[in-house]
Amino acid sequence: MGLRETRTLYFLVQCSCQVFLAKNLLLISITAVRGGYEKNGLMHLSENSSYSRLTFFKFYAHNRNMLPHAYVEAALARHAAPCLAGIKPANLVSFPSTDIQWCDTYNEMLNEQGIYFTPLCVCENRAQVLVYRKDLLTCLCFQPQVAVALRYFGYLPERGLDATIMRLKERMSDFIGTRSREQGKSFPHEIGLFLGYPADDVMQYVKTGGQNCLLCGYWKVYSNPEQAMQMFHRYTECKERFALQIKSGMTIFEIVCVA
Repeated sequence: MGLRETRTLYFLVQCSCQVFLAKNLLLISITAVRGGYEKNGLMHLSENSSYSRLTFFKFYAHNRNMLPHAYVEAALARHAAPCLAGIKPANLVSFPSTDIQWCDTYNEMLNEQGIYFTPLCVCENRAQVLVYRKDLLTCLCFQPQVAVALRYFGYLPERGLDATIMRLKERMSDFIGTRSREQGKSFPHEIGLFLGYPADDVMQYVKTGGQNCLLCGYWKVYSNPEQAMQMFHRYTECKERFALQIKSGMTIFEIVCVA
């Protein structure tokens, strides 16, 4: 058995032993998901409801020194399931800034499946991690309407996905910095393009300041509300399925590889 296989086996055994601690947390999170979609606007960073997020972090505050893998597994199941399942190009998940070393382990295990984990910005207390499928996100960035929108925000998608994500990192860090906030720089709402939100909706959100939308769900909808509602249901059903699979004892690695 090679070094990589040994590391993967060790990680899976560790996760299997630990994941039961996340089960009660996931049940609470599922309840929050069933309650409806987000009401806080298009670019809410971690795509969580405030209730489930508070419950989640209260749990982790008591257990973070014990089992970080169980926390990561539960967080990914709850907030990145649509991307992991291949029905969304990317998800953005918020983690404690002291606990992002797990990205290296998950990249080692899941890059072969086309799934990548990249911290976009790290603040004093929180880190925003972009979970994305490289093939889906690459294709998305070259869709004509999306490419035009990206160029509007100063991106050059023809330089490739890595350079585009690096530019997003710069934009996020630029906004987070105290000096930049004092200079009045706005949040990079183009992140919605990376998360698979329709380009029309992202641009209308920017132009209207988030006002006068037709529907508010995982993002604020300005066109095709019926199609958006169908996608909202797909996302929610996917999150519930992943949560139940984690509850049954499966790991993210197993769910992704079996799917």
